[in-house]
Amino acid sequence: GNHTFSWTYEKDFGYVGGLDRAWIDDIQFPITDVLSSASEVKNVLEDWSIYPNPMQDNLTISVEKEKAFAGTLQVINSLGEIVYQTVITENSGKINVIINLSFLNSGLYHVVLKGDEIMQSKTLIKL
Repeated sequence: GNHTFSWTYEKDFGYVGGLDRAWIDDIQFPITDVLSSASEVKNVLEDWSIYPNPMQDNLTISVEKEKAFAGTLQVINSLGEIVYQTVITENSGKINVIINLSFLNSGLYHVVLKGDEIMQSKTLIKL
């Protein structure tokens, strides 16, 4: 869904060393592992990992799921742009997806798994 973030700064005529300053810290986009209600706890992926991390060319996404999983896998850059996306439809059990991300520039990315009532993210470092 849509989310709105707003912030207002009003000068209070105080100063530090002659300079006005403001810091906003520890904000993560996209938000990771957020549950909006206790009923969603059962829908969180039991176990998933990405490796190697940091990586150079190929990334493996490993998912353990009791039920069948159908959803999307996205890689999102630091600007919030989807740079890679694929659909995953697998039966229950262990899912291993290997993707070639050699085309990406070095930097930080988010690997996002989205499914019915599930959205989780992990941070990826591309060398």
